[in-house]
This record gives sequence, C-alpha cells and structure tokens, in this order.
Amino acid sequence: MTTLSRRDLEILECLDSSPSLTAIARELGVSQPLISARLADLERECGQPLIVRTTTGFSPRPAAFRLARSARRALLALDAADDSFAALASNNATPAERVQIAASLTVAENLLPAWLALMGSPHDISVTVTNSRRVEALVTAGEAEVGFIEGPYPPTELSAWTITDDDLVLICRAVDPPELPAGPISARALIELPLVIREEGSGTREVLAEACLREDVRLPARLPQVSSAAAILQAVRHGSLAVVPELTVRDQVAAGEFRAIETTLGLHRSLRMVTKSGARLSPVARRLARIVRADR
Repeated sequence: MTTLSRRDLEILECLDSSPSLTAIARELGVSQPLISARLADLERECGQPLIVRTTTGFSPRPAAFRLARSARRALLALDAADDSFAALASNNATPAERVQIAASLTVAENLLPAWLALMGSPHDISVTVTNSRRVEALVTAGEAEVGFIEGPYPPTELSAWTITDDDLVLICRAVDPPELPAGPISARALIELPLVIREEGSGTREVLAEACLREDVRLPARLPQVSSAAAILQAVRHGSLAVVPELTVRDQVAAGEFRAIETTLGLHRSLRMVTKSGARLSPVARRLARIVRADR
C-alpha cells in the first residue's frame, strides 16, 4: 500500500485548481518533469488516470477532484500539527516574514475573518481592504501575494479561482420607503430613483454598470458615489436606494430593516481569489489559499 508524502499531497491538492503541470511545478518550486513523473507514478499506483493531458495543460477526472479535496484536508491537519510543534519551540523561533494580502470590501467584511481564524496560531498577515480593481493592481505589482475580488469576469492577467457566487440586490428601507414604480425595476427606472452607488473600481459597481448596459442604459455621472459599505447602508436608512451584495444585507433584510426590491437586471457576480500568474506562494499564503479552497 502506498504511503503518500507531503509532496504527494501537495501535488494532488493542485489538481483541481491549477491549469497545467508547469503551473503546479511553479507553485511548489520544483521542476515540471518531476511533477509529471510523480503524477504518473501515482496514477499507476491507484490504477487509473487522474487527469486528461491536453496541448495546453490538463483536465481533472472525477477521481482527481475527490483526491484534491482529501489531500487539502490532510494538509490542513498537517499544518495544525506544525503549529502545535512550533508553539513548543516558540522561544527559538525567528520572526516570520509579513504576508501581504488584499481584499474587496465584501470579502473582507463577510468571509475573510473566518478564514483568518482557521489559520490557527498567530501569523504575521497584513490585510489591505480596497476595491477590486485596486486589489488586482496590488497583486499584479507583487505588493500582495493573495487577493480577493468580486465581479462578473475573472481578470485576464492573474490566476483566479472562484470562491462562491453572490447576487446583488436592490434595497430600500423597510419603514417609510421611497415611492417606487409598480413591478420589477428596470435600469431606466432605476437611474431616476434616489440611487447611491459605489465608486469607480468597485466590483459591485462594475456588475451594476454592465447590467444597465444590457438594457442600453449608462449610469449617469450625477449619481452620488461612496467607497464605504457602511456609508451606503446609512444612505439607505435615510431614504436612498442602493445595489449591494446580498451577502452583506441578508440579516438586515430578514430582520425587516431593509426591503429587497425586484429588478429586471440579473445582478449576478462571483467572488474570486487571485494570485500573480506563475508566482510561488509563501508557506503562510499557501496555507490561506488552502483554507479558502477547502471552504468552497
């Protein structure tokens, strides 16, 4: 019976998230022939192919997805054991290098705290919270190892993994709401209402702008713009309308503070984790990425 090494687990973990064996080799800091040879050994030992090799990379077979999930859980357990051992030797430990990450407001406020809690023992992580366009710029420039963005499409210059989907919703205050036209709100009707929107570069604004364009409507420059989720909600409490992530206001809508309004816009987007293409992540950044992928 084959006993899998940590490197074997790391290779298997990458099968559901990397586009090619070359990308796996870069991520793990080894040669592509080594990855190819070891994967062939693993396929032979388990008695079936795990991937379909193509001219541009590979496609995982169903067994590869199952093994990737199992390998990720095993590696998280090994990470926890490493933490326990490191705690015993903490007096001799050298300070860890700070890891820079960047996150959009939606991810930073609703998902990132739980992921950081799952990191276990304290790690030196610095988080920049900004809009999605700025997150992409920070990762591209190497100023953040890992980024979290929101929007309708993945960036073309970065490696991206979909974390989850999150619809946007048009809301108003539930008590004494503004006067609204009958039926679902169209883009043309929406821009005539007291609407507050996010600033340029926001993933939420990008999805709203694209949805309006599908109905041949552009967001007018006269609309008030704010860069804070808290400020958006405060404006709604004072009588404005806003398009916000459903993830952000789910509890307030359920509690009756805000009211969700039906639209014709189809406000759908994905939340994604991004890294610089071809970059090898530090151990702490790789562990965070592992936690995020396991939480999908």
